[in-house]
Amino acid sequence: MDFCAVFYYYTRDDFRLIKEGKSMSLDGKIDTLKSKHQALENAIEDHNNRPHPDDIEIASLKKQKLKIKDEIAAIADS
Repeated sequence: MDFCAVFYYYTRDDFRLIKEGKSMSLDGKIDTLKSKHQALENAIEDHNNRPHPDDIEIASLKKQKLKIKDEIAAIADS
């Protein structure tokens, strides 16, 4: 097995730029997750408004929605 070591050296300004870039990408990730969360909320509402809602499908959508909410919270806490 081969091993490779890579070292990165940053000045303070380089590190700040990297950190700001990471922050912007996290904001984009949060926005994407919020959009997915809202789409799932709409889908749940649509299923509930049907004459015979599919309880298994609704439960699945709610699980997905909760996972996304947890992802948003984890990103916000980091």
